[in-house]
Amino acid sequence: MKPSRDTPDYAEFESWKEDRNRALRELDMGYAKVMMPASKEEVRLIAMHKARYECTEIEPHLREASREWLEDHKYNRLHGTPWPPIGVLPK
Repeated sequence: MKPSRDTPDYAEFESWKEDRNRALRELDMGYAKVMMPASKEEVRLIAMHKARYECTEIEPHLREASREWLEDHKYNRLHGTPWPPIGVLPK
């Protein structure tokens, strides 16, 4: 649950969200390594693409690029849910 603007955690949440979104946009593997230190590099890259595709705060062209990458590499969506039609993004 997102903290309200009146809670002390709101600024911290917004900062975390901005950093996460930047990392997803850039596919920042350093960020991924911090978040998933025990995972192999390949697993982190897959996770970043899956998260970027599902994140509604990421620009559509980047989300579509991640879908294309995932499909080209024969990976499913997060949680194994079916792909929507091309051009339709998760909301």
